[in-house]
Amino acid sequence: MNEIPKDTAPTAEKPQTSKPNLFNYEQVEKSSKRNKIVFIVMLIALILGVVVFAQWGYPKLKSQITGIEGINFNADSVSNLINEYIPETNIPAGNESTQTLSEFQQLMQAGNYSEVISKAEQQLSGQLTDQQQAEARYWLGASHYVNGSYDKAEQELQKVLAIEPENPQVNYLLAEINWMQGDSATCLPYAQKAAELQPNFAEIYAILGSCSLNIGDRTAATEAFRKALELNPDNQNYQRALDAIGPNR
Repeated sequence: MNEIPKDTAPTAEKPQTSKPNLFNYEQVEKSSKRNKIVFIVMLIALILGVVVFAQWGYPKLKSQITGIEGINFNADSVSNLINEYIPETNIPAGNESTQTLSEFQQLMQAGNYSEVISKAEQQLSGQLTDQQQAEARYWLGASHYVNGSYDKAEQELQKVLAIEPENPQVNYLLAEINWMQGDSATCLPYAQKAAELQPNFAEIYAILGSCSLNIGDRTAATEAFRKALELNPDNQNYQRALDAIGPNR
């Protein structure tokens, strides 16, 4: 039997191995979607951060930069305004109204704001004259103010203002509420009106100067702080504010 030559003997074929697919389209697509979601979330967070900073952080930062932080007003600095309601007119109230007013004053001075709110709401549930309604809503708004419930305070004080548009206390507190919320443009006309109606109260000129400075009116701010310092020369915040405005004033 003839032998098959060694060089012509059949050999087993090597299995074909395919190269691995290094570009996994499915994985890349998932990664792309994930990156898009992360980007959108980060963008939303950035936008929210800018909004929050513009609403609350910027006014505080600006006060720090200009050197007038610390003359923001609170219940202590305006206690002689909010703890005694003064009607717009000079007509004395009746006995019942005077008694209620005195009770409100005592509760406010004692810091019993929740009781003031309760009594004012109870009083408003009855039949009241315009002046009695203005008194009750004033105390209700003042209590919400010192509690930091600025929206509720503003709602009540706006109702008082509709009855007594020339009341300096109400105009002042509305200016203060808007200043505390960083709305200097809305604060300004209330502060101007309060200063016009009660020109001998230093705190009114201080808030007028503060909101004027925040809207860029350095001249008006300087005039207001000078007036505040003239009325209360012992308050170093007013001098500090004038120094912060600088020599270009």
